[in-house]
Amino acid sequence: MYRDGKARAIGVSNYTTAHLQELLDKAAVRPVVNQFEVHPRRPETALRQACAAAGVAVVAYASLGCGDLLKHGVVKQIAAQTAKTEAQVLLMWSLQRGCAVIPKSVHPEYIAQYSPKLLLSQQLPSTHMTALDALQDGHKYCWDASGIL
Repeated sequence: MYRDGKARAIGVSNYTTAHLQELLDKAAVRPVVNQFEVHPRRPETALRQACAAAGVAVVAYASLGCGDLLKHGVVKQIAAQTAKTEAQVLLMWSLQRGCAVIPKSVHPEYIAQYSPKLLLSQQLPSTHMTALDALQDGHKYCWDASGIL
């Protein structure tokens, strides 16, 4: 498809560092994006670094922890201190960590909160980023591809 001009780019989803390396070692056409779960509880730092080194963009999904992180005390505190919503805080964290984000909602009022103007108009201070980073515990909300060979 790519060589026939029917696709402008190729992406992968849920590739681990090992999966990505195997693909890069064998593929004639390199992926331009890897979409996987990224949020403060599971930042996937090593995988994000591997993607960056290979020139593969990261698209984060489950950035809100499937809604669970919206209720976390640290997230709520930062939201109050920055006059942002909890969702905006979490999406800003992902963006500041170099990830593209794809927030999902069927509610127009939530979708409006995810506009680039609101998410990119300021950065979270390093103290808030550090507090969010401290939530890391490896928790995975979605499917785990690590057992796939």
